Amino acid sequence: REIDPLTAALAAAKEAGVSPLQLTEAERLLECLLCTQRLKECMESCDSAELEDAIDEAQEAGVESTLILQATQLLDRLQAEEALTSCLAGDADIRQLERLIGDGVAA
Repeated sequence: REIDPLTAALAAAKEAGVSPLQLTEAERLLECLLCTQRLKECMESCDSAELEDAIDEAQEAGVESTLILQATQLLDRLQAEEALTSCLAGDADIRQLERLIGDGVAA
């Protein structure tokens, strides 16, 4: 769905005196769509910090659970890859590296 027309429709509905209950539902839908869009963008960019924030916002907004699960799995993988890279760069101890390998990240 297009988000800009929804925003415009919401503003027009407010001006036209649409019931507060309908406005609340429309605002909730718009927030959910915006969070879904941001979550997808963060998944494409593979920025773990942004993705973590987007997941939290998406959960609060009621975004589809399947998408949140996919994003969470991607975040787990990104964070594990970052930790592995850190270990390989000599920033962590051998136990952490063994744990990461044991978790299947290095496979």
